[in-house]
Amino acid sequence: MKEKINKIVNSKLLPYILLFVIIFSINLFKNTQYRDDEWFSQITTGKIVADITSITKYISWRYNTWSSRIPIEVLLIWLTMAPGIIWKILDSFVFVLFAIGLNKVFCKEDTPLIRWLCLFFAIFIPQILLESAGWIASSLNYTWVISFGIICLLPIRKSLEEKDFKWYEYIIYALCMIYACNSEQMCLVLFVIYTIFLLYLFKQKKLKPIHVILYLISIASLIFILLCPGNKARTLKEIEVYFPDFTDLNILQKIKISITSTMQYYFYEFNVIYVFFTAVITIKVFKKFPKNILYKIIAIIPFLSGISFNIGLSVMRSLFPNLFTKMNAFLSTYASGIDLNSILNSYIPLIIGFITIGCIVISVILSFDGNEMKILGMLCICAGICTRMMMGFLPSVFVSGNRTQFIFLTTMIATTLMLLSRMDEEKIRKYINVLIPFFIYSILNNLSVIL
Repeated sequence: MKEKINKIVNSKLLPYILLFVIIFSINLFKNTQYRDDEWFSQITTGKIVADITSITKYISWRYNTWSSRIPIEVLLIWLTMAPGIIWKILDSFVFVLFAIGLNKVFCKEDTPLIRWLCLFFAIFIPQILLESAGWIASSLNYTWVISFGIICLLPIRKSLEEKDFKWYEYIIYALCMIYACNSEQMCLVLFVIYTIFLLYLFKQKKLKPIHVILYLISIASLIFILLCPGNKARTLKEIEVYFPDFTDLNILQKIKISITSTMQYYFYEFNVIYVFFTAVITIKVFKKFPKNILYKIIAIIPFLSGISFNIGLSVMRSLFPNLFTKMNAFLSTYASGIDLNSILNSYIPLIIGFITIGCIVISVILSFDGNEMKILGMLCICAGICTRMMMGFLPSVFVSGNRTQFIFLTTMIATTLMLLSRMDEEKIRKYINVLIPFFIYSILNNLSVIL
C-alpha cells in the first residue's frame, strides 16, 4: 500500500493535475463581468464608444489613444465576450504552464519534490492581486504574460544543455514571445535577458536561429511600445486624473516612490512568497558563513523586515496600543507614498526600503555557489526589483496597486527554486513539510477573496 501511495505522490502529472483542479475550483466562483472585464465585453457593441463596432476599429482607436497592448487586449475582448467557463479553464491551464515553466527553466532537475514545490509556489500567488482590474483583464496582463515569458526562457536553458529543437517549437516560442513582449515590463526583462545570453551563447558557440528570432521579436516589440502614440496619450491622461503632481517630481522623489511603493507590500502585508524566500536565503547564508557576523546581519534584515511590521503590529496592538497607533499611521503613509517631503513619513521608509533591497541582492549573491550561479541569481532577483521600481517613474504607480508586483514575486520564486533544487532531497523534503501549512492557508485565503 505504501509503495502505491509513493508511486502516486511521485507521479509526474499529479502536482499539475492538482494545481489545475485547485485553480479551476477557485476560478469557478469568480465573476467574469466585473470592472474592466465588463467594459471590454461591450467594447465592440458601440455602447462604450459609438464608433467602435469591430475589432479592427478598436485596434486603431486603442493604439492611437491609449495602449500598445493590442494582442493582449484583442484576446481579452474575445474572452470577455465568450462564456466565462472558457477563460476559467484556460486560466487554470496557464497556472499549470507557469508551474511547469518554473520547473523547466530554473530548477536543476525535474524531480517529484521539485514538482510539488512548483505547485506550492503557484498557489502562494495571492489571488487578490488579480481582482482589482477584473479577473480576466488582470490575469491576461499579468499571470499569462509572466507564464508565457518564462516559456520564452526555455530556448536558452535548452541550448545551455545542448538540446535540439523541434520545428514546431519555433512557432510556440515565437507566439509566446509576441504575447509576453506586448507587456512593457516583460518586454524589457526579455530584451535584457536575451541581449546578455545571446552574447554568452555566441561565445560558447551554442547560439541557434531560435534565439535570434526571439531576440528580434523582443526588439520589434520594444520599438512598437516606444513609438505607440497611445502610450504617450495615456500617460498624460493618467497624470491629469490620478497624479496631477507627477510632472513636478524630480528624480530623487521618483526613486523614493519607486522604493517605498515596492517594499510597502512586503512590509505592510504578510506575503508567503517573500517570507519564505527571505527565510531560505537567510538559512543558506547562516549555514554557509557560520562565523561571519556581518553576512548574517545582512541576510536576516530582509526576513525580519518582512515579518516585524505586519505580524509585529498585531503583537504591538495588544502590548503597546499608543505605539501601535503611531506606527500604523507611519505605515499608512508609507503605503500611500504621497507625502514626499516629510522626513518621518518619507525618508525613513526610503532608508528602510533601500537597505532591505540592498540586503536582498547581497544575500542572494552570498547564497549561491560558483560565479555563474551567483550571476544568474543576481540577474534574476534584480530583474524583478527593477521592473517593479520602474513603476515609480509612471503616474499610474498608485492606481495600478500591487498587481504590478507579479514579476518581482515570480523572481523571488525562481531564485528560491534555484537554491532549493540544488540541495539534497532530504533538505528539500524538510522545506516542503514546513510549507504544507502555508499551502493550506493560501488555498483558504485565496478562496476567501472570492466567496
